[in-house]
Amino acid sequence: MPVNKSAYARYRIIDDILNYKKIADLQFLREACERRLDTTFSERTIKKDIQDMRLDFDAPIVFDHYHKGYCYTHPFSMQTTMPLQSSDISALQFAVSTLSQFQEMPVFEDFKEAVDKIIKALKLKADNQHSNFIQFERVPFYKGSEWLSPIAQAIEARHPLRLQYRSFEMEEAQTRLHHPYLLKEYKHRWYVIGYDEQRESIRIFALDRIEALEPQTEHRYFRLEGFDADAYFKYALGITVLADQAPQDILLCFAPLQGKYIENQPLHPTQETRQTARGLEVKLRLVPSYELIAEILSYGESVKVLAPNSLRERIAEILDKATNLYRS
Repeated sequence: MPVNKSAYARYRIIDDILNYKKIADLQFLREACERRLDTTFSERTIKKDIQDMRLDFDAPIVFDHYHKGYCYTHPFSMQTTMPLQSSDISALQFAVSTLSQFQEMPVFEDFKEAVDKIIKALKLKADNQHSNFIQFERVPFYKGSEWLSPIAQAIEARHPLRLQYRSFEMEEAQTRLHHPYLLKEYKHRWYVIGYDEQRESIRIFALDRIEALEPQTEHRYFRLEGFDADAYFKYALGITVLADQAPQDILLCFAPLQGKYIENQPLHPTQETRQTARGLEVKLRLVPSYELIAEILSYGESVKVLAPNSLRERIAEILDKATNLYRS
């Protein structure tokens, strides 16, 4: 029989008390449930809970007549005996489908064994029902994905990395000593963010431009005091952070139909909107970057930059150049 959430919450409280206090009477168990769940229960309800725990979960609860209270006859925990509900199985099936999208990437190889165990334990098919009606966007190859696992391990172990890195502007790779803090994915490319000893500042490196990587286990790891990834990217759209520039109010006007999509799928957490006669006005608090310009251009004639003027002029210049390509 399925267990409702309220009953299960009481089971967990009873279990906690019998593991911690070892013995408790009905009144104590009832009062504990009332305090933690902020509602009232009868001792009859608690007594039924104890009976259900015995029947449904084989909880070894007995009444100790000498101490006049309930206790476990041997070590037991509800956390290891709660059966999976149909909704739990459905959620795990969805997780299996999600993880299977990444099983070809080296960093996710460790998940494969765990996923296989879940499938076997639940007697699920690897191509479960979700694959028939849920399709994820697939990228044939994540260049640089071979570096995900060693970088993640270096972050966890707090080890610097010696990188051989060559950007698109470089003819030869450069050696950089990098203290990694965070792995970040944006538009199917992976990046590592951390402290760069050469620049003495936070730097971002694209994994697809790393040619070699070696953990520096003997080198002292440096963590920049006060660095917070969420704060660092707060006013950035994408991966580019221009630390020397202050965020600006970006005002855009979207055509009515496109505006409906923008309202449902905001461009950035700072987004504020209002409906006007011209369409949906969107205000963003961002530092203008290449990613922002690319995002605006992707909407073509469905968006107009209202402010700031510098961004308006930059977009107009790019569109003029694009138009000239088709006139020649």
